[in-house]
Amino acid sequence: MALDYSNNIYLAVHLSPSSNALTYNQPLVLPRYESVTDEGLVGNLQDVKLLKVPKDTWNENDVGQDILATLRADENVVNVQVQQPKMRSKRDEF
Repeated sequence: MALDYSNNIYLAVHLSPSSNALTYNQPLVLPRYESVTDEGLVGNLQDVKLLKVPKDTWNENDVGQDILATLRADENVVNVQVQQPKMRSKRDEF
């Protein structure tokens, strides 16, 4: 899956084992923000979902902070992390 960090913000959402999104394999939805989409599980982690938020939405009137607060207030959410693109460092070949 190719991530477009130039146009989107990505959130890694760690869910509790009792979450319906995990139990019934349902997408994680924020009704107040229709532009937030569930991109699926993060790699082989069965309890972490990746959400995509368009940067235009994230940056308007503290919407990004409200999305984070909404997720963190949910009893089924253990942790939320805003993902940052990182360059891989090259190891010495010696």
